[in-house]
Amino acid sequence: MKARLLSPAVAEIAEAALWYDSQRRGLGSEFWEKIDATLCEIEKNPTRFSKSEFATSEFDLRFAYVSKFKYIIHFVIEKDELQVVAVAHAARE
Repeated sequence: MKARLLSPAVAEIAEAALWYDSQRRGLGSEFWEKIDATLCEIEKNPTRFSKSEFATSEFDLRFAYVSKFKYIIHFVIEKDELQVVAVAHAARE
């Protein structure tokens, strides 16, 4: 199943990547690579990831941690696609 990133999620990734690059050159690219790897894992088997506390019977909201970086990818499993709704820092609400 293919993941589709909603525009707020893309903006969050881009903002975080720019911040990481400001901390150390090339770190933003590493962040993008880890995001991409995590998305590939989600696409392979989305139901292996934990359901969010906000999930309902109609709204299958799940999350995946991005390794090395303190970010979480929040996604919804739809009938024919995955929608990435947010990519958020784990220490923020």
